[in-house]
Amino acid sequence: INAADVSDQAVLHECVLDRKVAMLRLLLDSGADVNKTGQYGMTPPMMAITTGDDTEILVTLLDAGADLEKRNIYGSTVLQCATLIIGDKPSDVICTLVGRGADFQNRLNARNNLGETALYKAACDNNIVAVAALLGAGAGVDLPDFAGLTPLCAAISRGHNDTASLLLEGGADR
Repeated sequence: INAADVSDQAVLHECVLDRKVAMLRLLLDSGADVNKTGQYGMTPPMMAITTGDDTEILVTLLDAGADLEKRNIYGSTVLQCATLIIGDKPSDVICTLVGRGADFQNRLNARNNLGETALYKAACDNNIVAVAALLGAGAGVDLPDFAGLTPLCAAISRGHNDTASLLLEGGADR
């Protein structure tokens, strides 16, 4: 049930990517590994957020015990992946993710292999929806990456003035 093909994808991954909720539930109820990583170390929740802005698949995986602390080969958590994928669309995905689990602050401020937090990545990508959601959830507004750049520095250096203004309103150090 957890066997993978040559591209490291299991049947569970295909159900997530194809948005087959009933089959996903059947596999999970039959003992499929909700935390099995696929290509590039992507977890099922990471795959779920790539399929769109609907949280049904994501919530199904979370209810089955998906680990939001797992990281892909780039060191990114599912929350960091969500800030890259969602773009400017209004989204419940980030709110769903930040609202789950006991280790809320550590997940919210987790760093990838470059020291980037989800807020940093969202600022780099000018993802205002994600920045607002992360600030509202209490993300560390001044946490620098390993090069010492804060989300505000990243936004300003890329010309993302609206994101920079939002970060300043959120308490970023000038």
